[in-house]
Amino acid sequence: MADNHNPTLVDEKFDDQNIKVDAVRDDHTTGPTWDAAAEKRLVRKMDIRIFPIMIILFILNFIDRNNFANARLKGLEADLNLSDVEYQTCLSILLVGYVAMQVPSNMFLTVISRPSWYLCGCVATWGVISAATGAVNNATQAILCRFFLGCVEASFFPGSLYFLSRWYTRKEMQLRVTILNAGNLSAQAFGGLIAAGILSGMEGSAGIRAWRWLFIVEGAVTIAFAAIAVFILPDYPTSTSWLSEDEKRIATGRLALDAGVGSEGGLEADEHVSAFQGLLLAVKDPKVWLLGITYHATIMGLSFRFFHYAAPAAVCITGYIISATTRTTAPRYLGMFMMTTGFACGFVMLAWISNTITRPLAKKASAIAIVNSMGNIGSIPGSYIWPKTYGPFYVKSFGAEIAILGFAVCLAFVLRTYLKRENRKLDREEGTENDGVAEGEKGFRYLY
Repeated sequence: MADNHNPTLVDEKFDDQNIKVDAVRDDHTTGPTWDAAAEKRLVRKMDIRIFPIMIILFILNFIDRNNFANARLKGLEADLNLSDVEYQTCLSILLVGYVAMQVPSNMFLTVISRPSWYLCGCVATWGVISAATGAVNNATQAILCRFFLGCVEASFFPGSLYFLSRWYTRKEMQLRVTILNAGNLSAQAFGGLIAAGILSGMEGSAGIRAWRWLFIVEGAVTIAFAAIAVFILPDYPTSTSWLSEDEKRIATGRLALDAGVGSEGGLEADEHVSAFQGLLLAVKDPKVWLLGITYHATIMGLSFRFFHYAAPAAVCITGYIISATTRTTAPRYLGMFMMTTGFACGFVMLAWISNTITRPLAKKASAIAIVNSMGNIGSIPGSYIWPKTYGPFYVKSFGAEIAILGFAVCLAFVLRTYLKRENRKLDREEGTENDGVAEGEKGFRYLY
């Protein structure tokens, strides 16, 4: 802690850049030295520059991932002579590559200075693979295309979360992650409409089946947007040309404060943590595994703060109970809508990762990838909860979902309790446990 009579100015390097951060005010309390209105203008500028193109890329990510199922409607399965097992393998093999490559991709992202090139390059690459799927002629070729599509797409979602965490504070990340996921969900609505237009209007064009055109067109659109995005998407605040020097100072300084410069000795240690060391730190941190198992159970149960997680989960579970205990149409229809609120739990978990694992940056990158991978794995056993033998009312399936999502809520409560204990420990170390110091004047604290 700084001496009250001779306060030291926090003068730290941030994110491997020679930009200095002034994090002590004239009144000797830790806080920003810039105008709040200037910071608000900066965040608005960041949103305008980053989010429109990011939302578009997220939508394309979902559409390219799910066009295989849409192509089935227009003869893909028959033309490739796929058995039921081969078709299901084509769908599920994508997840194998997707889960396997998330951690290596995010580790690599921490050691490069141009994330825009890397992320947009991956977008263009999966566009090429998607377009190439339109030329496959048998199950083996289709499986290979889907596997490599998963490998490349693995870079985008966890990479985007890490990228955004280098621009936004922990509280700001909550809304931004929700916005991105809202764009992802909107792709489910519009993706089918786009596919329907291509499948119904391009059958036989140039002698090519409509389902092949679906891959070609959507892949080409993805490549085109990747080429545009690389000139729009920035890298990091300190190397972005459309920020003034003062804006760069604010952008880096506010993140340093959010990460707890005053209470944890600065960010200089980040410079000496390699990607592999960050992975080891993430693996050893119990918070990462609590987040991961909770997210895994959440996704399995759905085939910021704790209460923002628990509230939609409770509504979702109520929907499951209604559907499991009634037979009439109206209540079950209401229950179906209540179930969809469970997706909000997943959004909260994604924001909670960067809120909880803040530094070093290499550790954060690995933690995001590990937790997201564990969540994706949850969709594998989740697909086996709804066998036809449990129909037509699927009481056993609803019971399983209630138990799994309830387990996830319990884990989220354990994580919340753990973070509260860590905050009390930080209070004791700073001597601010019982002295009436306002939360905003303390050092770093976990959000729960």
